[in-house]
Amino acid sequence: GRTSRRFRNPLNAPQPWQEEILTQYFEPAAQTTDKRIEYFAVQEDTVRYMQAIRLGGVCSVCHGQEIPTSVQAVLDREYPHDRARGYAINELRGAFSISWPAKPALP
Repeated sequence: GRTSRRFRNPLNAPQPWQEEILTQYFEPAAQTTDKRIEYFAVQEDTVRYMQAIRLGGVCSVCHGQEIPTSVQAVLDREYPHDRARGYAINELRGAFSISWPAKPALP
């Protein structure tokens, strides 16, 4: 899935463990690097991975600082509580996130 502090869909709001990682991602030093920002950990019986998302060119149509009026109208209708707009190109927007069991399932 995806998560962000400024999410579009409330179902993508960060879980507490994700919020902790997002806090690290959005430190000033992380904002200025071009390197891939990742998190990987095994916690108890769960493996967790996150990778930061930077705003790319095509993403700016819906998440950028100058969103076309026709697109804004659709976003306003479909996502009335949208907080995922106003990003600059290459700015950190959020993260891809995945979790899975640390131990394989028994047959």
